[in-house]
Amino acid sequence: MNPEHAKAAAEMMTNLWEGELAATAQVLAAVNDEKRDYKPDAKSRTAWQIATHIATSDVWFLDSIINGKFEFDPEKAKAAESQFSRR
Repeated sequence: MNPEHAKAAAEMMTNLWEGELAATAQVLAAVNDEKRDYKPDAKSRTAWQIATHIATSDVWFLDSIINGKFEFDPEKAKAAESQFSRR
């Protein structure tokens, strides 16, 4: 990939993510206090954990590309997800 291809890919992804921002905000808003701890199964994440994971996964993906490796760090994920208040 040359610099022009990289710039085109970055612009395309930026436009896509900007379009998704409103939808992600709606998902987070829909998980109100009464629903945040809902789990369809004891082994599942809570509704709030899933919503915040969705909201932060794109940043993790981009960081992974930049760093040249896809590694999940649970502590970094918790820190990223904690930026969303529980009201």
